[in-house]
Amino acid sequence: MDALVIGGIFAGCVARAVVPFLKKRAAAAESGKPFKWETRYIWTILFALAISMVSAIYLLPMFSIPDAFVFPSAFVYGWTSQDITNKVVS
Repeated sequence: MDALVIGGIFAGCVARAVVPFLKKRAAAAESGKPFKWETRYIWTILFALAISMVSAIYLLPMFSIPDAFVFPSAFVYGWTSQDITNKVVS
């Protein structure tokens, strides 16, 4: 179960960072402007991962989540954490 939580949080954080990047990159490619990956994306992912992992250690044992919903719950948790981090950084 711990591996599912870690994998879900990681996948959620990375997906939340990569999806907007790909949209911006596609829009830049259509307009002919160069667009590249910035190092701040990595820092926000790492920060969101750290916050998510530490809070998951304390919060998730308080709830009884069925095994089928562990990964989706952790994915949403990681996505939301990355989204909040992006809003604070922007």
